[in-house]
Amino acid sequence: MAADYKLIPEAVPSKARNSVYTRIIEDFAAGADASVRVAIDRKPATLVLGLGKARQSDPRFKGISVQRRGDAVYLKK
Repeated sequence: MAADYKLIPEAVPSKARNSVYTRIIEDFAAGADASVRVAIDRKPATLVLGLGKARQSDPRFKGISVQRRGDAVYLKK
């Protein structure tokens, strides 16, 4: 009985995790501004959580803080 499929030995590729939050922080880190307000169509709590997790997961962003004032979310160096 011939199989109609094949099993191919291969390593699983690593996950590319370049979220919008990571890109926001990368752009901010590359810029010259000391602080910026982030304008994106997300709820403030979701934005703070996403930016905070992206910041914590990458040592390049150690000196950047995420701050919320009312419904506005800011990044600060």
